[in-house]
Amino acid sequence: MLCALLLLVGCSKAATGSLREDIVPQDSTRCRVVVSVPQARTKATGVDQSGEQNVSGVQLLVYGEDGRMEEYASGSGNMQINLCKGNYEIYALVNAPNLSGAWTETALQGAYSFLSDNSVGRLVMAGSASLSVTGDCDVTIDVTRLASKIVVDKITNGFAGSWLSGKTLTLNSLYVTNVCGSLRYDGAFAGTVWHNRMGYDAAESVYVKALTFDSVNASIAQGSSHSTSHTFYCYANPSTDTDTRGGTWSVRSTRLVLDVGIEDVTEHCYYVVDLPDISGNTIYRFSEITLVNIGAEDEESLADATALKFTVSVTGWESESADLEMGLGSIVEPWDGEDSGEDV
Repeated sequence: MLCALLLLVGCSKAATGSLREDIVPQDSTRCRVVVSVPQARTKATGVDQSGEQNVSGVQLLVYGEDGRMEEYASGSGNMQINLCKGNYEIYALVNAPNLSGAWTETALQGAYSFLSDNSVGRLVMAGSASLSVTGDCDVTIDVTRLASKIVVDKITNGFAGSWLSGKTLTLNSLYVTNVCGSLRYDGAFAGTVWHNRMGYDAAESVYVKALTFDSVNASIAQGSSHSTSHTFYCYANPSTDTDTRGGTWSVRSTRLVLDVGIEDVTEHCYYVVDLPDISGNTIYRFSEITLVNIGAEDEESLADATALKFTVSVTGWESESADLEMGLGSIVEPWDGEDSGEDV
């Protein structure tokens, strides 16, 4: 649960404020619904969470049993709506564009959220709950972030023992490619918009760049580390295609890319990590990526299997436990044994 919307309901005979004047219910008693929105919570630690729990705007869309909108309300604090006794589906959208025009539940369910609707301090969240109004009652709506988060905590120069021994590397930038930029509000995959197709695209909007690209330009001597965390956001991408490289664009797995220069060798080589089947509201955290040999020549190709090693944990954004995964160049299936504490 990321954010709880608490609806406190009290009934009276006042019959005002309804969007549906075409239907007069047998029981015209209206219930007063007061909405309180606490600050979203997060249990993830060790990462700059500035703004990730911010609630700057809430929309409530209420649909009756026939799927037509009964009430709409928006605000940033407490809100009040009036409902007749009956059964409803209530949708809560946080930090989302105005959707007051979604007059039917089907229209809302088919509406798309776009990655560009998000910002670091204003992440889109959504949730719903069924409500049967028979008298005084309350309901809690759980809303979850639509985006996924990819975090790199540390990058280490591990060239010792290779032909690059003694070389300093320059971390030019980090970014994610093949990023899905559209998602339905119910969390279903949309895949109509894609960002950084097969490589970093400098023509992307400033909003998308802020979510998917970090320019670094940091020198890392052999045996040293760059310990500044870098965080990226993307929408769910169920593709498990880690084989397609370059060529004509087609849907494929999302990828984390490190653009690195190596002293007296090259200004740019690329360390690519496949991230198959990205899920929404999930954190993919690389506690350390160690570079041990030269990277690939382009942003889609995998380097030699000895080029890097890493440890990555995959957790629900609110989860306190992780499925530990380890691999070289590509995330593997969740490892279900005991944690050895060692890199692979």
